Amino acid sequence: MSGWRALLFSFLGLCFPLQACLQSAAEPVNTVLAATILGAEPRQVVIHNNLSLATPTAAGVLALYNANNLQLLDQLQQWPVTGGQIGAILAQPAVLDSNYDGIADAVYLIDAAGLLWFVGLGRSGFAAAELIADFSGLGYRFEQPLQLIKTRAPAPSGQLQYQITLLLTASDSQQTSIVIALKHRPQRAAVAVLSDLTDRSSIAAEEQRHGIDEQLWMAMQQSSGWYVRLPRQLISKPQVYAGVVYLLSAKAGTADSDCTLAADASPLLHALHLHHAGLVYTQRARQVALQQSGELALEQSENGGLQLVLQRGELTQSLETELQAISSECADCTEPLTAAQFPQLIRLATFQTEYGAH
Repeated sequence: MSGWRALLFSFLGLCFPLQACLQSAAEPVNTVLAATILGAEPRQVVIHNNLSLATPTAAGVLALYNANNLQLLDQLQQWPVTGGQIGAILAQPAVLDSNYDGIADAVYLIDAAGLLWFVGLGRSGFAAAELIADFSGLGYRFEQPLQLIKTRAPAPSGQLQYQITLLLTASDSQQTSIVIALKHRPQRAAVAVLSDLTDRSSIAAEEQRHGIDEQLWMAMQQSSGWYVRLPRQLISKPQVYAGVVYLLSAKAGTADSDCTLAADASPLLHALHLHHAGLVYTQRARQVALQQSGELALEQSENGGLQLVLQRGELTQSLETELQAISSECADCTEPLTAAQFPQLIRLATFQTEYGAH
């Protein structure tokens, strides 16, 4: 197997209440568009969805405004589906800057039912919306922030290439959850569905002892991604650091709307390999002591190392001090994530405003 390394440029009517620690921001997404006149300065714009427009029960809408004078520049209300309308767009969209020039090239968005869209951005505004995945009909409600991760990973040919992965999370009426990592391959004409992805909800005992099977790993490189169903409720937005997806969960029904946990919540910290959802540490989930959830973050510790922490206002709780990064040596190989890498990882994220970029 050829070596590989993930270079991360992460960005990013209710039937049940969504916990505050999972909610998308109600503010619009700020970004930059090319000027309408060649040679002029790029335009500062904001992208609104149903949540930021305070229309959470209306049909799906995406609106583009000038950030300086709030002039409406473009709007998508008609979609290429039967009837022309989609569900409300409540999850915060993710903006793509494909060549890192500071100009937005496209936006990814998902409606509450699970229709995932790619919309190009040009000088005049939105291009035609393209449906790239359909996760509707699964019983999940998609209103948690959409995250975009750009990596350098092995293609089906075995060669390294840049790859866009979209990280999605959703919950159902029983407050169980799903985590989806979808690869967006523009050359793929067919709309992806869940069966195109590899089910990694559990892993075999053999894999836990010896690592991911070679044939499975080769098959996953050719698949559209992976998903993990959790019989638990998520209590944090996932974060991706050095090729590892971190998230927190609790027993279904044990987290209040303000993310306070019941005594029997049994919170778990999950750590999944970004490319195959396999092991990075000795186990994919371990119990942690929490009374309330918050935001996961990476920070330098007092001794100069790196640690994964949970932030709640001014309070910080350390969750993991011996952090690992996925390695170029093999599909399961890892290496310590050192503080010396931290400034470089931060610099990789300075080309645009992003969420969780390391």
